[in-house]
Amino acid sequence: MDQKKISNDNTQRPHNVGIDPELIGIGVQMAIYHIERGVRKYYDFAARMVNDCGEKVIPYLRYMYISSMSHPSIRPYVKEMESVETVEAIDDDDVRDYIEYNIIRKPNNTPDVNILDNEIEPINQTMRAIETPWAMTALWQMAEHLPVVLVEMSKDEPKELLKEIEHKVEMALQWKETVITENMMTEDQALEFMPQLLEPNYCPPKPAKLKVTEKMMQDIVKILMAEAAKEIPETT
Repeated sequence: MDQKKISNDNTQRPHNVGIDPELIGIGVQMAIYHIERGVRKYYDFAARMVNDCGEKVIPYLRYMYISSMSHPSIRPYVKEMESVETVEAIDDDDVRDYIEYNIIRKPNNTPDVNILDNEIEPINQTMRAIETPWAMTALWQMAEHLPVVLVEMSKDEPKELLKEIEHKVEMALQWKETVITENMMTEDQALEFMPQLLEPNYCPPKPAKLKVTEKMMQDIVKILMAEAAKEIPETT
């Protein structure tokens, strides 16, 4: 497999998709999630992604699948996956036909599994991301995968840590709202992916042997909230 081609070939990057590139990046993370759990062949991967996100994801599947090959956790499985050339030769209609004849028409399958039945709860625009429960999820994910970085940043670079956590939470919430409003996922399906989206961008195979305790986390949160308070303009 030509890894250089995977990283440099821009022909697979979706153009004019009308969606934030970072949300496409989250789609790649979803692809990695499924491939890590044994979904190697492209049509099986496509069916799983369509089941999660609906048919609107189909134009982006080739890019997501090929991009995932360069991720460190996927490299051991690349030999089990379809080649770049094979995937490039599969068009969107091929995927739709596969799903039509192999998924939807099978007994006990219904084509309307992604219909959105519930209204969307609007995001509280007055609440900062650091004040949401998802910020705690992001912090504990960092505590699990990058405990030393978390502790050191809270002491030496609290402003940067605050910025990083809030950006990750805001992007995850934006992704959640997008996939629900576009009928790509139900709310329950989107919520299942949220903890994974809030993981650090890099998760080493063997995290440092530092355990972040509840007390340590409380102190970190106090530091971040104090840093956030500094950014609130004074009213006269």
